[in-house]
Amino acid sequence: MDRQILMQMMAQSISNVFETAFFQSVEARTIDGDILSQMPPSEKLTGACLAFSGMLSGRACILSPDSWLRQTTADFLGTDAQAITEIQKQDTIKEAINMIVGHMFSLIETSADIKLGIPALMSDTALSREALKRLKGQALHIFTDYGVVVTAFDA
Repeated sequence: MDRQILMQMMAQSISNVFETAFFQSVEARTIDGDILSQMPPSEKLTGACLAFSGMLSGRACILSPDSWLRQTTADFLGTDAQAITEIQKQDTIKEAINMIVGHMFSLIETSADIKLGIPALMSDTALSREALKRLKGQALHIFTDYGVVVTAFDA
């Protein structure tokens, strides 16, 4: 399958998931250059990835600044942002990548030939600026009501 089509499907999936599950409007833009160029430089990042195999194999990842993740988790759980725990934020970002990838592959007629793994958090080492500069594949900046999130797709 053509990468351009996959990126369009990912953008559509992100839009659908963020608007329905996280109550945020979104605008997706393909990234040329530094994937962190729109992210707050000093803010802690959290990331999660989901591997897939079968007709297509690879992984999809999502990276978010802490402020976005805290507010999104609060909205998702229907609670105050100050009451959100680290575990809740981690669960939210793993669920976000799971919903995005699951929805994206549901748009493909042959999605029965694709097996999804279990969402996993990215390590602090994988989230370093140096490691993120080496991230392969294509990426999108997702502009939302609460800031910018990055998604990357390697297939």
